[in-house]
Amino acid sequence: MVWRVFRLVLVGFVVVMGVLLWNCEEEVFEREYAASTHNSSESHNWGYNCMECHRRGGPGEGWYTVAGSVADTSLRHPLGNVTIELWEEVGVGEPVAVIEVDALGNFYTTEPIDWKLGLVPVVVSSDGQKRLVMPFATRNGACNSCHFTNWAPPIWSFP
Repeated sequence: MVWRVFRLVLVGFVVVMGVLLWNCEEEVFEREYAASTHNSSESHNWGYNCMECHRRGGPGEGWYTVAGSVADTSLRHPLGNVTIELWEEVGVGEPVAVIEVDALGNFYTTEPIDWKLGLVPVVVSSDGQKRLVMPFATRNGACNSCHFTNWAPPIWSFP
């Protein structure tokens, strides 16, 4: 009887540990690199908070560190093939990150980004001539968690 209980507990322990290790392995080791690129059309859900799904433990592929959408000057339609830059101090040195906005108006990356001190987002037009600078630094790469909501208007740019 004692041996039966011991075997049952042992089997239960092995099953539970297997599930825990499998889940841990899935979260830790299956992080893949992904980033939007100009002219690509693989993204979806323009204007929604990408990081609702594309986060650690979320159902979306990839754990995004920065993601969002860009609108044209009407603020109602996607604008693709512009660029997002993240700066510690705009115009001083080089940007911390440069993220291309795809043809559908979405941008994302899984590249590690240090947000601790805050970064200033800049939207650069497709010809590189016009720049729109967010007036303050942010520590949040989930851009559509504020933009495209009642908190802030859509991110927009000139074509």
